[in-house]
Amino acid sequence: MKNPQSFVPRHRAIYEILRGRIRSRYWKYGEALPTREALCREFAVSAITIRTALRNLQQEGYIRSVRGRGSFACWKKEQEYYLSAISSSGRKLEITHLLFAPKPTDSYLMNMLADAFMEKNPQISVKFTELRPRGMEDPWLQLIASGELPQCGEFFWHAAYAEQDALYPLEELPDFEELKQELHPGAVYPTRNGSGESHIHALYLFFGVPLFMIFNVDHLEHAGGRVPYKPLSWPQIFRISRAMAERKRSGAAFAAAIAAPYSYHGVKPFIELLGQDLFQRGVPLTDLNSFAGLFQTGGALAGLELLEKILPRGRTLLRKCDEHFALGEVGFLPFASSWCLNLLEMMNQEQRYFISPIPPVGEHRKYRSFHSGFSVGIFRNGIASSEQLQVTWEWIRFLFHRRSQYLLSQDFRLPVRRGVESYLQRENPLLYAMAHNMLRNSVPQPDFSGMRRAFACAGRKITSFLHGEFSPEECLKAIREDLNHLPR
Repeated sequence: MKNPQSFVPRHRAIYEILRGRIRSRYWKYGEALPTREALCREFAVSAITIRTALRNLQQEGYIRSVRGRGSFACWKKEQEYYLSAISSSGRKLEITHLLFAPKPTDSYLMNMLADAFMEKNPQISVKFTELRPRGMEDPWLQLIASGELPQCGEFFWHAAYAEQDALYPLEELPDFEELKQELHPGAVYPTRNGSGESHIHALYLFFGVPLFMIFNVDHLEHAGGRVPYKPLSWPQIFRISRAMAERKRSGAAFAAAIAAPYSYHGVKPFIELLGQDLFQRGVPLTDLNSFAGLFQTGGALAGLELLEKILPRGRTLLRKCDEHFALGEVGFLPFASSWCLNLLEMMNQEQRYFISPIPPVGEHRKYRSFHSGFSVGIFRNGIASSEQLQVTWEWIRFLFHRRSQYLLSQDFRLPVRRGVESYLQRENPLLYAMAHNMLRNSVPQPDFSGMRRAFACAGRKITSFLHGEFSPEECLKAIREDLNHLPR
């Protein structure tokens, strides 16, 4: 085939040809595109030109690239609904924002915000690409190692990225302090760069609803219990657990459900419960030493003893807890998240339930939850000029405008900007009031380099404890021994 016409960049002309083939279903959804070498031969261009064209297709959502396997068509006609309504052609500056494993609603909302931003900034184009985890490795670290970074993106933890000097310090940018004053204090926390210097490398974009307890009202009433409609104490939860454990009384297939950790996944709720002694003293989990110290506290032992009392042996489900609760098969969840409420809305709107904050542990008067959610930051290697840095920062600041924050609060999320009404506040005022009160005493979620390895060590032993293989004391001792072998 002849070269594309010379009056447009070759990579752009090839991009248009390949995009046309995908949209016309020349390559069906999921079908592999020709190899880069084959495309180089077809268009008689260099590998760099083909790589640029494919990268643009991926950023626009037309293909997905799998390392070692190639590129695959991933465009469907119905996806037109989510594509930007504002043309990006003819714009001087381009921003690529990477979304981490977005749901369709997330992509749609971000495209709406990008349209509004581009309408006010006709020289700037905002595009999105997606990053989805595969296996147990951190996909962001893999992307950082490849050097092919966007200008900005969202992530759940970022201390490891800051330590590699991948993130730009935001406090050095114009009007940072003014923005900071408009945000919840928990939206800003420092991490260390490769030289050990402390900076603000990212900002929480929104907060998730902190963990809470949830009870099936029908099963509770069948077991002879009453719904108190006020925060429960541990003795009350013990009584509910004993009643739920008698299947003939409650009618539940399982009295309780709690997700056993898998590698580093699912560990955070247990760390929150066991770390109350540290959190009450204001000690954050920002390194391996503070994390290891958590398992030496009396609060950690008290937390495991509480779980041992409220989780009936043989009547506790250890997997797919939210799904089984939404199906009405479980009496209560000691650790529930907004995902459980999402499932109830989708699967079982008739089910009656009661929510309660997790009670204080030991002698403490308050329970301190983690505040967590996706953060957003700027990648050093994604910035080509001071002008591009400026417009990327303008886009990030736009995401913290009042209207932007309201839109981002959909799906049981909480705005990080002060004084912004949230969707949850309108749809579920009781849950909003409880979550808002919990955030007043919340602490930052753990975030330190090597955290995934540390979480995996703790998770293995906690899973053994849930299966009855360890006592609380034995579990904590085993965790401490494992953590001592990790490099500091």
